[in-house]
Amino acid sequence: MRLVLILLLLFSQQLKGISDPVYFRHLQVEDGLANNTVFVSFQDSWGFMWFGTKEGLSRYDGTNFRSFKIIPNAENEGNEFVYSIAQTDDNMLILGTRSGLYEFNPITEKSSSLYKTNADEILKVCKAKNGKIFFLVSGKLYEYQAHGKKIRNINEMDIFKDQRLLGMTLDFENNLWLISQNGELFKYDVDLERFHLQDKLSELKSTIISVLHVPNPNEILVGTTMGLLRYNRQTKNVKWILGSKLGKEIFVRDIISNNSKEYWVASEQGLFIVDGKTASFKSLKKDDTDPYSISDNAVYSLFMDKDSGIWCGTYFGGINYHHPRFNNFRKYFRQKGIPSISGWAVREMYPDRSGKQLWIGTEDAGLNRMDLKTGKIHPIEKFNAIKPFNVHAIAETDKGLWVGTFQDGLFLLNTQSGKIVKHYEKNSNLDGLKSNFIISALRTSTSILLLGSSNGVYEYFPAKDQFLLSSNFPRNLYVFTMLEDKAGRIWAGTIGEGAFCYNPRTGTTENFSHQSRRQNNLSHNSVCGIFEDRAGNIWFSTEGGGISKYHVRSKSFSYFTERNGLPSNMVYVVLEDQKGRFWASTSKGLACLLPGESKWVSFTKDDGLLTDQFNYSSGYISKEGELFFGSVKGLVSFFPDDLFKVNSKAPIFITSFQVNGSELSPANQQNWRSILFRDSIYLRHDESSFSIGFSSLDFAASSTLNYQYWLEGAEDKRTDISRNRNVNFTKLPAGEYRFHVRVLNRQNGNENEKILHIFIAPAWWASTIAYIIYSILLIMILLVSFLLYHKRQRQIRENAVKELDLKKQSEYYSAKMNFVTNIVHEIRTPLTLIKGPLELISEKMNNNPKQQQFLSLINRNTERLSSLTDQLLDFQALESNLEGNNPQKIHIASVLEELISEFEILAESKNLKIQSYCNTGNVSIYIDEEIFHRIISNLLSNAIKYADSEIIIECEVENSQSQTLIFSIANDGSLVPADQKEKIFEAFHRVQNKKGLGTGIGLTLARILTERNAGTLTYEYLNNTMNRFILKLPIIG
Repeated sequence: MRLVLILLLLFSQQLKGISDPVYFRHLQVEDGLANNTVFVSFQDSWGFMWFGTKEGLSRYDGTNFRSFKIIPNAENEGNEFVYSIAQTDDNMLILGTRSGLYEFNPITEKSSSLYKTNADEILKVCKAKNGKIFFLVSGKLYEYQAHGKKIRNINEMDIFKDQRLLGMTLDFENNLWLISQNGELFKYDVDLERFHLQDKLSELKSTIISVLHVPNPNEILVGTTMGLLRYNRQTKNVKWILGSKLGKEIFVRDIISNNSKEYWVASEQGLFIVDGKTASFKSLKKDDTDPYSISDNAVYSLFMDKDSGIWCGTYFGGINYHHPRFNNFRKYFRQKGIPSISGWAVREMYPDRSGKQLWIGTEDAGLNRMDLKTGKIHPIEKFNAIKPFNVHAIAETDKGLWVGTFQDGLFLLNTQSGKIVKHYEKNSNLDGLKSNFIISALRTSTSILLLGSSNGVYEYFPAKDQFLLSSNFPRNLYVFTMLEDKAGRIWAGTIGEGAFCYNPRTGTTENFSHQSRRQNNLSHNSVCGIFEDRAGNIWFSTEGGGISKYHVRSKSFSYFTERNGLPSNMVYVVLEDQKGRFWASTSKGLACLLPGESKWVSFTKDDGLLTDQFNYSSGYISKEGELFFGSVKGLVSFFPDDLFKVNSKAPIFITSFQVNGSELSPANQQNWRSILFRDSIYLRHDESSFSIGFSSLDFAASSTLNYQYWLEGAEDKRTDISRNRNVNFTKLPAGEYRFHVRVLNRQNGNENEKILHIFIAPAWWASTIAYIIYSILLIMILLVSFLLYHKRQRQIRENAVKELDLKKQSEYYSAKMNFVTNIVHEIRTPLTLIKGPLELISEKMNNNPKQQQFLSLINRNTERLSSLTDQLLDFQALESNLEGNNPQKIHIASVLEELISEFEILAESKNLKIQSYCNTGNVSIYIDEEIFHRIISNLLSNAIKYADSEIIIECEVENSQSQTLIFSIANDGSLVPADQKEKIFEAFHRVQNKKGLGTGIGLTLARILTERNAGTLTYEYLNNTMNRFILKLPIIG
């Protein structure tokens, strides 16, 4: 009996608990969390959320997680368990772990060890208002002073004796409260550094204390392995709120309170919300049929952020986040084991006559009734038990509730009992129905019941209890929806035939349809919803054409489609709220048109909807202004004002910066700062492609915020984005840019803005220094060009002078040659005339030796003058290119032998010794024989003329790639001066010596003939004692 009373007490307490549902958003390893075991949650001074897990620390920015190792380069130890977090005045995070106390710098993202323990866990860290950090290790209290990085053991004071401290918390007056394993409660004045023993709680002797919490100045909450206890500081009264003393053992892990009204208690048995005044509670547990329930019953940590959001860390289920704004959309969906809506696909909604209850028809599980005050839903079991009817139409008259179904005809139900009074179907000849597909229903202001079916509109005649096809509408229409406007006109929306309007006053029916050639008509012929606004305009929801608004006075249409912000052109229902906002349910979310605006604002599942896809004919607004919309996954309701109360004021941060696909990291970078805390960034020229991630720290609306960004310096266009939190820029030119990003609220107002300065350095060849170097080089080039130009001009002038001199010399030389040649011609004729008679006289005076001697002298000089004139004429012919050239094959050895032998006689007469070394073999040369004779003869003649006693002749054939005849002749005469080695080959040039008998044209003639036959003739010293001429001629053929 006692157990029954305890259970009844528990049940009654739960009934008294908070009735509003609690919806959670889940964040787990799939979302980037380091580990699903979350020991602690914490919000830093900037607004970021930090979570201590089994695998280190995770930071959450509302969009993404980033995890950090606490033990740098830990290999064997693995990552550290983080149990508690506090923040110093200089923004360092102090972490209590399983092996000691650590400091983590959020700016540099580096950690360091402050205090090592011998495998003793630091489960609790508290920061006092004066900046002191307190923590418990092995039941002892320690103080950490951040400024001096000093740690002091406070447990040495006598007041503790041998007590082991288990719980610690700070109150509103900056007092530190501690509790020992024996239940002794201590207060430590942080400013005065004094301890006071407040009380000893005997109720805690048989339990283990796990957590201590001060919800208000008058109370202290003590969590234990057996439950939750409340201690009144003034009355010293102790009371169990949760736990074994009330019939169920509860292992309390953590406690938070938003005020004295409500406590949240984390435990191994789930989450409890306790009313601070009545001590009634609500138990929240994991429910596999509820996607918004807590993800794990083992709840280890609780934290309330600056925006009243509550973060619940669990052992297996990661993080559960709840915010009061999540209740803006109340959700009704099918759940097992508890009273809930019977089906998933919610269709028709119809209020009863009292306006206190709402009839809800589903397409997969029959009929339901909702209490609009409490929000509780009760399925109509007597109706649903027959069959999971597909309910499409609901209307209520004096006879009861009319329920039209898809395929199963029409039912009349008793509104009180829910029993079926009568079933109307196609096979009955009495009721007049010719279709079992009752798609819509309408009770007019004159109490006429009309049914829309698959073959037209039926009117009910109560006297005969019979339905007849209405003559006011065409037959064989698929009537999807019906409406009576303020003027009493009946509107019928059809599939494929547009809309029809019957005017009872005139008895006429008008058709509104889509005609492609006409402008002023419906946007689509499938009309699934009709609504009249306060101004008397008619709104048509269509399947694919968006919304067509019919202005009754002007008889014109205006249209709303995806171009105007509708999430989809498949629109089911349009409603108008109490403040003139229009709401449209679509296949891709809910849309709202604000007064005076032409652009719709969208709400999706990320905003708290059950799903983005709503359903046909499923919309209702209560007298209190609450809107209801049915979807394919249940029903949502909301008060419109709640959706526009909060505009995000949370700061925006640049959360990531990737260059060429890689995130910036502190590796190998000195003075590195996290991108979160940078106002500027410098990039090399090869880092001009990058992406920027950003996020507002509005965690409740993190996935629904709209952003606007632009890159100043690159483009003036401002881009609005909704779901994406990352933007890319590719191959930007070097320069300075400013990246702007800000949040746009639902009214398109601008909120906080973040600016990041980006500097892209030019390539080294395009840097300032490079341009300076280029300028210097350009100046030097121009200077050198200027100097070279003037030098060139001077050279041109000098060359012109030289050419003029050469021309004069050439003219002088030509004149001289012509003069000499003329004289030679004049001399040659007399010589010829002298030679003839001289030969005759010589023949006749053979007997007179003396006369013969004179004649021989005359003959020799005559011959010499004749040879001289011949050479002068030959030279003149060569100069004038008049000498012929008839190359032929001649035997080198025989020709040379013949020529040398001819000159040996002359050499002997001068007592000269000729040594000849010729080794040409049987080789022939291809050359004009006369020219070859002249070249060799001139060289031999020159050697005999200037030699003192010896002449050396050498000739050979060089076996190179192309054979060459090499002929050299040396004499031991006076050496030619070094400065005249080349001048001796000039015409009429003679070296002054004792044997200066030459004409000065022999060597000139020999070189000209040699060069004209592709050869060379040069002069050199032989052993510095002899003059040597070297002749080289190519052997061709």
